[in-house]
Amino acid sequence: MPMKLSRRVANLAKTAIRKSIATVLLPAGRVNRDRIFFELAQEMVPIKEHSVDGRTLRFVCPSYDSLYRFEQFFVKEPETLQWIDGFRPDDVLWDIGANVGAYSLYAAAKGCRVIAFEPSAANYWLLNRNCEVNQLDARITAYCMAFADRSTAGVFNMADTDLGGACYSFGDRTDRFIYPGLGARDVVFHQGVLGFSIDEFIRLFAPAFPNHMKIDVDGLEQAIIAGGTATIADSRLRSVSIEMDGSQTQEVAFVTDVFNARGFHLVQKRHAPQFDEGVSKDSFNYLFSR
Repeated sequence: MPMKLSRRVANLAKTAIRKSIATVLLPAGRVNRDRIFFELAQEMVPIKEHSVDGRTLRFVCPSYDSLYRFEQFFVKEPETLQWIDGFRPDDVLWDIGANVGAYSLYAAAKGCRVIAFEPSAANYWLLNRNCEVNQLDARITAYCMAFADRSTAGVFNMADTDLGGACYSFGDRTDRFIYPGLGARDVVFHQGVLGFSIDEFIRLFAPAFPNHMKIDVDGLEQAIIAGGTATIADSRLRSVSIEMDGSQTQEVAFVTDVFNARGFHLVQKRHAPQFDEGVSKDSFNYLFSR
């Protein structure tokens, strides 16, 4: 509650500032006002920096959640960074559930090509903004879409609409859903989203084929894997990191069986020490490799 209240106060303050500035700048003419507003926005929204192998990675942080993702970059999923460190130059990574693109940026900075998929319109904007400020649009291509077990025009049910937020489900419209580790969540916004199965997406559009996949979709893992069995069987795909709730034993068994039957084996099951306790204690990144 205090966090939500502080965000509300911050938003009210921003609105008041905008109105005050608009009043002062009315005589400046629309073109000049738009330019001044743009420059002010650039100053007001912080851009934070991390150093990765001598390269500066920039993260646009206009919200609490996006700032949290920047601050947790090296500690939230060290196993994911270590996995990406093992990629070959020019390998292709599909980042499914990319959010604001932290791992897409990291992989691209290492020389990989990335196709990033993020259904949330707000996160998709910030993902592209991060690609822009890092001048990585030649290496990262992002799509605002979802994956599922079949291709469909569906609904993205959102319990959180903040920039950099999470807590979503995709499929039929609902006003409440179960989120891994957090239980039942009320939907605050329904966003229309096109969804594809992985196999159908590749058949229709012939994108760069993935050598690696990162799948972080909070409860949709089984459906996505079911829609990508032909892709998983292709020897060009060498590794897949997929976040799953270990307490969902049937789902974990289904996913594991699909990979085992197609030449993969489970290399590791890890999460950061900070998740040993609390609501995320059962969530792990499962790494499958040939």
